[in-house]
Amino acid sequence: MLGAVISTASELGAFLLRESAQAGLRLTHDTHYDARNCELQWWAGNTLIRLDFQPQDEASLKVRVTRYRDTFPMLGRLLNLAHRVLPVFPYVARRKSEPLTIAHLPIHEPELLAILLKGGAVGS
Repeated sequence: MLGAVISTASELGAFLLRESAQAGLRLTHDTHYDARNCELQWWAGNTLIRLDFQPQDEASLKVRVTRYRDTFPMLGRLLNLAHRVLPVFPYVARRKSEPLTIAHLPIHEPELLAILLKGGAVGS
């Protein structure tokens, strides 16, 4: 069985919301200017790992998936929080990005689960 088919960015958002709740991950939206993206986030030690799903545009139905690793020198959660709530606090993490794939909608749920597994969001 191929599972349900995800055909739109809003259906992708609903799928990621469900999967984030099951895996105990944080789901954020619109993380930067005019992005329309969804990010799954979780911590591994002092590293914030983010799996970013960025729709390219409505006409092409492409979604770029990128894994970001933001490594803090120490006290990662505290330094990240300080950056978010204090306007002048610098972002002190070292960021690495890794393009994972470009998914084409419509896509079957098992294919999306394979992308989540590749990104480390599930099954780790």
